[in-house]
Amino acid sequence: MDRCQLIADAQHILEYPSVFDDSDQMYPFGKSNYECLVAFCELCEQAGLRVHLDESKKFAFADTTGTIEYGVLGHLDVVDTGERKHWNFDPFGAVIADNKLYGRGAQDMKVPMVIILHVLKDLIAEGHTFNKGIRFIIGSDEECGFECMHEYARKFSFPPSGFTPDGEFGIGNIETSLIEYDVYDDEIVDFEVWGGVGYNTVPDVAYYRGARIEEVCRLLAHLDVEYTVEKDILQVFGKAVHVCEIECGKNAIQYLAYALVAAGIRCRMLDYITNGFALTTNSEPINGEVSDKFCGPLATNIGIIQIEKGKQRTAIDMRIPILTDQQLLLQLHESYAKQYGLEFSVFFNDRKIYVDPQLKFMKTLKSTYETITNYPCQFLASRGGSYAKVAPNYVSFGALISDYGEISTVHRIDEYYDLQYLDITYQIYYQTLKNLSA
Repeated sequence: MDRCQLIADAQHILEYPSVFDDSDQMYPFGKSNYECLVAFCELCEQAGLRVHLDESKKFAFADTTGTIEYGVLGHLDVVDTGERKHWNFDPFGAVIADNKLYGRGAQDMKVPMVIILHVLKDLIAEGHTFNKGIRFIIGSDEECGFECMHEYARKFSFPPSGFTPDGEFGIGNIETSLIEYDVYDDEIVDFEVWGGVGYNTVPDVAYYRGARIEEVCRLLAHLDVEYTVEKDILQVFGKAVHVCEIECGKNAIQYLAYALVAAGIRCRMLDYITNGFALTTNSEPINGEVSDKFCGPLATNIGIIQIEKGKQRTAIDMRIPILTDQQLLLQLHESYAKQYGLEFSVFFNDRKIYVDPQLKFMKTLKSTYETITNYPCQFLASRGGSYAKVAPNYVSFGALISDYGEISTVHRIDEYYDLQYLDITYQIYYQTLKNLSA
């Protein structure tokens, strides 16, 4: 492994602000998003892979030699940064400080993508024989709907099995189902509320402009939440995390809505939020307690809110335990929204996954991890919404190595990749891909 070059390549890819943007018809997910995809493809070509950059500008893939038997799926798009003034490091500056590489997408999942690329590059350079070829499939719309993978599926077949480095080690063979939906209203109000950057990110700040700010602040003072007033805008601060870690976050939208309604500042949308979600992480007032032994409790995140004059929208993400009746839960949420006269629209509805641990390639992943690390390789259930959902027999496999103490900074302010874990992560993927392809 050329460690210096790997880090330089990771910095190069991190510098692209590859946030979803559909404002330009020339670029379905945004110009910067596509430029990042092109730059990564150039690195793949330099590594000796056979590259297909699709004319749709939505995805690419890079093949080794050999009959393609395995897929590695990854994405280069990232969630929005929120207000950059809250970051200590430029989210697209790729700064290294204290042996940490900072940037939006560092863990999720640009650095893991570059690690995989360098593994394949090194195997090719060593003259490794790919008896079973590997297809590295590169998407650009994982955070906002998977359209890149849907486009791939319309044109090509997925290899029979594989993994995505978009979770943690051991093997994520169980994932909750995932529903994202929006509720809308056109009620005219004399105040504004806004906040959030995406369905799948717990919002770290929410804003209010309107009357009775002092009264709202008095109510917030009794809650475990920070707030400030700048000019005529109240800002409530939470803690941003990926929705799969929802209990570790603090939803600024929910705290603000709770205080507004308590102060008598109301509308149908705010009543819906405070009555249906309160300050919970599982929408228990709507659906009761929902949990199972595999995935734990339901996670429900209010990711985005916009209330202004006659334009209102709330965006919600649900990670649903695999033993739960997904359709019944969806019906409960739709019915509840309609009780408040709100329009309900499903944005994304994807399947749960379960992959048999006894499959041959699963045994290879497990044994390789255990050989390299001397830790047992656990089979994991997660609330992930990864590319493992796009085809049968795909799992998440790393790149977070919690057995070694690595912590998640996914979707957080000052997201970073801790470079102290680079070498061991590279070794795991190197031996895994070598074993699979041989």
